[in-house]
Amino acid sequence: MNLREPLIRGVYDYDVERLAAVQQRAIKRCISDHDISVQAQSNTEKMKAIAIPTLQQLDVKVVDYKVLILTPTQESVQEIQKIVLALSHYVDVTCYACINGTNTRNDVKRLEADVQIVVGTPGCVYDMLKRSVPLSVTIDVNRCRLTAIHLFHLSRRAYCIPKDDDEEISDDNTFDYDSYSDECKNEVVDIECFNSCFISRYNFCPMFFPGSLQDACQAAFTSKVIKEHRPVLVYIHHDRSIFSNIFCLNIFCSEIIIEYLLENYIVWPWDITFELNKNKLIQIWREVFSTEFLNISLAEQCPMLIGIMRRSARAKDWSLTSEYEVKILLNGDTLTCTQEKLTRETLLGELINLKEEFDENEQILSFDFTTRTDLCWEVIFEITKYLSLNDAINAFSDNILSFVHKYKTKVHISEPSYVFINMIIRKIKLQQIISLHLNTNSFSKMKELNSSIIFMNVISLTLLNYQSMNSINEYKEYFPNLIRLCLWYDNQVNFDMLNKICSQFWSSIKRFEIRCNGPFGEFLSQILRQYPSQ
Repeated sequence: MNLREPLIRGVYDYDVERLAAVQQRAIKRCISDHDISVQAQSNTEKMKAIAIPTLQQLDVKVVDYKVLILTPTQESVQEIQKIVLALSHYVDVTCYACINGTNTRNDVKRLEADVQIVVGTPGCVYDMLKRSVPLSVTIDVNRCRLTAIHLFHLSRRAYCIPKDDDEEISDDNTFDYDSYSDECKNEVVDIECFNSCFISRYNFCPMFFPGSLQDACQAAFTSKVIKEHRPVLVYIHHDRSIFSNIFCLNIFCSEIIIEYLLENYIVWPWDITFELNKNKLIQIWREVFSTEFLNISLAEQCPMLIGIMRRSARAKDWSLTSEYEVKILLNGDTLTCTQEKLTRETLLGELINLKEEFDENEQILSFDFTTRTDLCWEVIFEITKYLSLNDAINAFSDNILSFVHKYKTKVHISEPSYVFINMIIRKIKLQQIISLHLNTNSFSKMKELNSSIIFMNVISLTLLNYQSMNSINEYKEYFPNLIRLCLWYDNQVNFDMLNKICSQFWSSIKRFEIRCNGPFGEFLSQILRQYPSQ
């Protein structure tokens, strides 16, 4: 191959005693100024086939950007840089790795220095080009002597076809992928083909639904057990998008995302690399959702993740809309709702948020009394007035809280737990609570939750088995407008204790009740003697 002596010494030092046939053919053709496409198994063989001709052709006397190497993952960026630096031990060459997690200012300074080889992921390189970096620092592909793209496409049809004098080199041991059909005749068959290609390329993938989109929606929403309902996540793939391969390798096929989707979603995939498949998806979308599919004119709009749930129970003019609601989560490399940069953590957060919204909506739909009984919400709230909020939630689910808040319904709460109190304070206004039934423990939890909380509109308070003789006044701070106070005891009451409590009543209390078990006549006579005028 007539390699330069310093490079040969570096090759031997790196323990590369013998090159594979695919490497030899690739290196020869690349050194001869041919554009080539190399297909081989995922290991360092292709990386050596990139690094050796790169160093052979590089003019070390010229300090300028000569080589740009793009590779899909940060791990492969660092591996290629390691190989390049190892092979160039006896060659005066500088190599810079463009990856996430580094200081941008330092990156710019580094690029301003004498860098001859730049290795990076497409996303990171693209990000550097988009930033306000001086033109002298910007990587200009046209100035590069060699541009090596280390990407592994899903289908042979996605490859750029070499020129007549160029060559496509394949390793005998490479995976032989079936081309994803460019003429979609059967929805189910094409999804099976896509699933097969996807697994062949990435080894791991989310559990794709094996049927049609209509069947996926039916499977997601028709179970009689509400807790088994799951949203549908539509994954739109375009193999010519610079983001698709990075997304699948680093995020979509990560263990944490796969496990969460398996437990919480039904994932339905579709490839729109070919125009006929895109048109088929438009037709499918129109048939299932009665709406037009999104306008995807650029490959970089993919990958796309679309959440599907049943139409919101609160939606108006429901007869004029689809029975489904569509929410776009991901468009290219950006999360649609938050506009955050895509990472595993940010995507997982969006998936969790959509699942919580979906669960809430399914609960409302399952307890939609206006549909099941033809009762309007005005009638339901009339019923609610005769129930504690606890009982209303048990009858109509906790989703009734949103309507209680909307219509400013006055409520009574009975013996709330700490969790219940926390939920109530977040979902309705304190002014809507006019009556409370408390035990000592629940009141303590209220104060722990928010020591400054004041129930201005509570006019009726019932205390269960209250025993503290000297602290009744502390309730005055939290219930300043109290009119009715009731002390409820499961057993007999001690008169001396009660006498001490009554002496601390504040002026707003107009009605005092005692409820207890056991003989009451003697106790009543003591009360009358003690408070004859009251």
